[in-house]
Amino acid sequence: MLRVSDLSGRAWGGRFAAQASAQAAADPAAQRIGLKLDATDVDIAALLTDVAQFRKLEGKGRVTADVTTQGASVQRLKQALDGKAAFQLRDGAVRGINLAKTLRQWRSAVTLNKDAVQASSAEEKTDFSEISASFDIADGVARSKDLSGKSPFLRVGGEGLVDIGRGRVDYLAKATVTGTAEGQGGADLALLKGVTVPCSWSGLSRRSTTRCNGRR
Repeated sequence: MLRVSDLSGRAWGGRFAAQASAQAAADPAAQRIGLKLDATDVDIAALLTDVAQFRKLEGKGRVTADVTTQGASVQRLKQALDGKAAFQLRDGAVRGINLAKTLRQWRSAVTLNKDAVQASSAEEKTDFSEISASFDIADGVARSKDLSGKSPFLRVGGEGLVDIGRGRVDYLAKATVTGTAEGQGGADLALLKGVTVPCSWSGLSRRSTTRCNGRR
């Protein structure tokens, strides 16, 4: 058994403090790893890319985690992950989704009584002045019920899951237009002020689809 009671330093553009443990076993599948992490002012995109090859978030802020796992391979370690994690970011963004574009599509689609659909694209993103969420993780699946995002024209809340082991996401966000959104939809989005639209984000994390319910 290896225990690290105090590990601190600078990484991902910020600072971190951590505690860790690792336990060997005769059966490689029973090897265990534990980590407690409190990172401040870090670049979340760099952190998640290094740790989990997840590239859907950007911004700077605080990330906390208290997780354990076991297994003999990286894939098994992902699938056996248990614990809790949370982040609070400023000047952040969700990559692969342009909610302003999707809401404009929804406004057109609602008159036709159908859904507005937007495939994930590496070039698309939704900017937020603040974004936060906490996760309960069991068997490699992280579940969240308190997503909160704020921008000058949009408020977003939501819940759903991220399957870390399989690289899948299944999330329902509720987007409410609060301002005129100059430069991100202008007059079209101003007509949706005060309207809350449910948008689902699902599929493989690299090839997900955003679908906003346009049916009345």
